[in-house]
Amino acid sequence: MKGDIRPAKPGEFTRRAYDAGKMDLNSCEALDALLRAETTAQRRLALSAVNGSQTRAYERIRAQLLTCMAHVEALIDFSEEDSVDDRVWPIIVSEIDALRTLLRSEVTGRTYADLVTDGIRVVLYGRPNAGKSSLLNRLARRDAAIVSARPGTTRDVIQVSLEIGGHRVLLSDTAGLRLDETDDEIERIGMERTKSELAAADIPILVCTPQDVAESENELQGGYLYINKMDTYSGTLAAPSQATVWKGNTVADGGLDELMSGLEKAIKERVAQQDLSPLVTQTRHRHLLVQVLECLDNFAACTQSDVDLVVAAEELRHAADLVGDITGVSLTSDQVLGEIFGRFCIGK
Repeated sequence: MKGDIRPAKPGEFTRRAYDAGKMDLNSCEALDALLRAETTAQRRLALSAVNGSQTRAYERIRAQLLTCMAHVEALIDFSEEDSVDDRVWPIIVSEIDALRTLLRSEVTGRTYADLVTDGIRVVLYGRPNAGKSSLLNRLARRDAAIVSARPGTTRDVIQVSLEIGGHRVLLSDTAGLRLDETDDEIERIGMERTKSELAAADIPILVCTPQDVAESENELQGGYLYINKMDTYSGTLAAPSQATVWKGNTVADGGLDELMSGLEKAIKERVAQQDLSPLVTQTRHRHLLVQVLECLDNFAACTQSDVDLVVAAEELRHAADLVGDITGVSLTSDQVLGEIFGRFCIGK
């Protein structure tokens, strides 16, 4: 390049905006997530953070921590005046307890951001030869799983990534669950892996044939039932009353219309159970909030014995600094900043 013109480094322009105070660190990470987004839901989540809603939530938490810390430090200065302690201390403890509850819900379990970013886990399970692999192939529109008339063909979890209703979906085909014992060690391991997948599933779908519907109630987990191979059956079915039931087949064209529309509805219902404005959208956020929670737990421990106000104030100060690290208010490590901006593509 001639003169002062050179290729931009990864994330250089965004880093300049951050250094100039035009963007906070959380918004920079959200911009990177927006550029990498693959689904409608991922783009909406990233845009919300880019626009500053997430940053404002962190700023409120940090301000609350600093206010509580200031009150604790005031108690240190006026510790001989019992009336001040009696009036202010219970309020501080109550506010921190409420904040602990909020943060614990964010760092444990599956959040809205987890569902959107990592994908909603839909698991197909049921007896051998119920048509789970064929169903996965039809939904994936490719031969991802081996299909055979021989029962027990699937020995391991086979997973494909789809977009359904604007959401990323991780669809898993699992080894068939036999009602009787098997001497095949590999098949037995496959069944254990099926159970592990079911334990982590957001939407488990029991796949069965019309002939097995009467016994499906004992096998149902999660309330979703897909009755496959309806093209081979003409009788009446008595499906479990507590289940959401879809019927179809994996052979004829159009045999999955009812399942696809029902699955979209189930995904929307699953997502609606979560807070749509999560605090955690990056792994870095979760790691820092876990440390914040540890500080607040240490603060709570101070309230359960002889109160050491100096230690209590220091725990709140450290917690506020950690929250500031999320938005970049108190972050000074060039290594951390380098890792974040280094993920950007050239010129962003």
